[in-house]
Amino acid sequence: MSAATLSMAEFDDSEARRIAADLMGKYGNDAIDYVLSRTERAVEIGDDIAQAIWRKVLAATSELLRR
Repeated sequence: MSAATLSMAEFDDSEARRIAADLMGKYGNDAIDYVLSRTERAVEIGDDIAQAIWRKVLAATSELLRR
């Protein structure tokens, strides 16, 4: 499946948590900065699907950091 065909119905919370965990493994506590930058970029270019996805990943990343 290409990114162009991904819909929010196919992107669930478990996928957001998986991405958040992967980014935490790669960037540690700086993962939140990475996710924020990707969210901001999606806003800049007006990509509604990417915005929604990165916001879910942001929530999942924040949750992991609180643990």
